[in-house]
Amino acid sequence: MFLSEGLNLLIIALAVFAITPLRKVFFREPLLSKATLPRERIDYFDFLKGVAIISVIIIHVAYFFQHLNPYNNDFFINTVTNLLRFAIPFFFICSGMLLASFDSHKMKLGKYYYNKFIRIIIPYLIMNVLFAAYLQPSMEEFVVNVIDGAVIPPYYFKVVLVIFYLIFPLIRRFKDSKIFLLASFFISFISFFLPQLLMYGALLFTTNLFFFFVYGMYMRNYFLPGTRPAIKKEAILWWVIILLYLWIVLGFSGFYYNNQFFYGIAVFNLFFIFKDKIIQIPKVFFRALCSFGRASLWIFLTHFPIVFLIYSILSFGNFNYYVFYALTGVFSIVICYLAGKISLLAYNGVLKVLYIKVS
Repeated sequence: MFLSEGLNLLIIALAVFAITPLRKVFFREPLLSKATLPRERIDYFDFLKGVAIISVIIIHVAYFFQHLNPYNNDFFINTVTNLLRFAIPFFFICSGMLLASFDSHKMKLGKYYYNKFIRIIIPYLIMNVLFAAYLQPSMEEFVVNVIDGAVIPPYYFKVVLVIFYLIFPLIRRFKDSKIFLLASFFISFISFFLPQLLMYGALLFTTNLFFFFVYGMYMRNYFLPGTRPAIKKEAILWWVIILLYLWIVLGFSGFYYNNQFFYGIAVFNLFFIFKDKIIQIPKVFFRALCSFGRASLWIFLTHFPIVFLIYSILSFGNFNYYVFYALTGVFSIVICYLAGKISLLAYNGVLKVLYIKVS
């Protein structure tokens, strides 16, 4: 599907660079006012992560249908996954945005890396050890899997995220540089078309996804509390990008990947333009999605084998294809949430027992 996806990116890139209003809204001038980042968690970012992690689960339901179901409807599966390709960009944008803003609190470098080690790397290592206990790889294979995120397909994401966390202290000085933003875009864009020139394994995805992280850093003052509110009249410009993307993915159906530079950014901006309306949804749904977001790390780490297990169990039923997909999706979302939440509580409980403190 490289040609379809490449055509998608090229057409939208030409439109964005050729149409001045699109170019100006996509590559804004830096907003240098200081964002006011509260010490407590920001509910709306948890909400966005909740939307993103549910989308990831649904994408991986589609993954198992695509690879294991002999009677698959490719157009349906591709459409579902392509509509949800904003999910991974959401995580990287939020990470870059919140990290760049925490810089204002002047967190010491040692404490910064310590917190990331405890909160991100240790859970990732725990899950790799559990998979190794089941798969019985050699020590060399285990080390490669940890470094490359290759033990199961989604784990490359965590490796990429760790790399971004590691290099953040080196690149944070460029967080208000439009030149750096443009450079990151072209690095990611070229990475898609020339993968043979890139580094090995998960490091390939580092360059592909780098733009989203830098965009979050650069745009933090547009989205965080106490800064410039989103301009609603710009919604039409973001809708143009989204409709162009949808026209291409429906007209040239195929399995697209997570480097949807334009679609992911456009959807993210619309979530903030319509933030006031979104937060007015019934509180039970908003709080549920926030809860998903707060547990998103452990949900991500545990969801893939759970989705596979649910798919395998339900495949014995004589269900209509679309009912089968819906049931797999619903059960996966619920059970993955429970597994992620329990894992989070258990891990935090162990940290508390061991008197390990993180901020």
